[in-house]
Amino acid sequence: MQHVWLAPYTIFSTSLQTYKRIVKLANEFDTSVTIHASTPSTIEESKALYGMKDIEFQYSQNLLANNVLAAHCTTDIDKSVLDILKKAHKF
Repeated sequence: MQHVWLAPYTIFSTSLQTYKRIVKLANEFDTSVTIHASTPSTIEESKALYGMKDIEFQYSQNLLANNVLAAHCTTDIDKSVLDILKKAHKF
């Protein structure tokens, strides 16, 4: 059996409204979302656009859950972001 994931590139590669719709569709069709996060460029761009790191912004918009995979995460993840991920994924 094949399982298709929805995959917007980043939180700012589409509108916030579209990203929320992607998460809603993933929940509706019992699938998952993968998104690039916590890379130097996504953190920098997110801070410029939203005043916070990309993971922090996703959490503030209720866009993190057990069916969301933050891909790459190539930077050191500080305690505040790790705490957000634990809350969002109920570890």
